[in-house]
Amino acid sequence: MLKFLLLAVVPLVIAVLAMAFTSHDSSRVRKLTAAQAREIIEGPGHVIVVDVREADAYDAGHIPGAVLLPLSRLSRHAPITLPDKSVPVLVYSETGSSSARAAAQLSGMGYEDVSDFGGLRSWSYDVVTTEQEESAERV
Repeated sequence: MLKFLLLAVVPLVIAVLAMAFTSHDSSRVRKLTAAQAREIIEGPGHVIVVDVREADAYDAGHIPGAVLLPLSRLSRHAPITLPDKSVPVLVYSETGSSSARAAAQLSGMGYEDVSDFGGLRSWSYDVVTTEQEESAERV
């Protein structure tokens, strides 16, 4: 009976501890509207706008100046793309579900000021293609 209890309880305890140490602290993530995000982006401080969609979606249209950091590569590439964890980060995706996950993940990785402003579908401001952005840089 004791062996059975240990076999049942030990994996459960391990699972709970694993979740506690790998969970993302979404309580530190601010949820913003598109209007609030735009105000911050156009404001005086330095902020990094992160698009967590895949490259083809980003190339087809993204917020000007946004950094591409797909959710699928976030854990590996965030330390390289976003080396300063104290700089405010504003995250968006297509509809908002991936941005919420990405923002929680970044917060869990130690980024200090993470905001999620949902999806590009609710963004009614300027959007550029990668081609437009690159040709503007060449001029």
